[in-house]
Amino acid sequence: QDKLNSVNNEDTHMVISCITITDERKTVADLTSPYYIDECTLLVNKNSGISSLNDIMNKKVGTLTGTVSARFLVDELIAEKLIKPENTSNFDVATWNNGLSFFVYDTYDELANLLNCGKIDAILGDKITLTKYITENRQFINKVFAPQHYGILLKKDSQLTAILNKLISKWTEDGTLKQLATDNGLTP
Repeated sequence: QDKLNSVNNEDTHMVISCITITDERKTVADLTSPYYIDECTLLVNKNSGISSLNDIMNKKVGTLTGTVSARFLVDELIAEKLIKPENTSNFDVATWNNGLSFFVYDTYDELANLLNCGKIDAILGDKITLTKYITENRQFINKVFAPQHYGILLKKDSQLTAILNKLISKWTEDGTLKQLATDNGLTP
């Protein structure tokens, strides 16, 4: 929400920071065409016994304020038939308690500390972001889900959107984006 406010208040011209393109976000701001596709996953302590979505049932999952990852996890749990479908049209991460509980914090550093002390069982997020928090004692579960198309966030009806879309298209076609991902240890 802070990122949306910063571009709409014209404090910032654009935000390039793992912004997932969603229809909801497009109603209040511009988002470019995707420049990277990532997926959600869960980061857990190696000794937790959690290696799959099935293992996360009845556990405490930490996630960031303002992200859509929690909703994507719930959708995946429903698709995998691990929880029964409920009315998710008014999904609220703060009150959800069907099969697991979410704990919402402002930073991944806070979530990593909570994982260290055992106050949460897993950190939910985009794999690219969670990679920073891999340690010798932490690992990803064996499942990724909900492809995340990242776009650049701009003020609604920004003149820069068309320019950036042309650049993203050019860099996709000539392999620049793929090479940047590869050079930085990412799977394009």
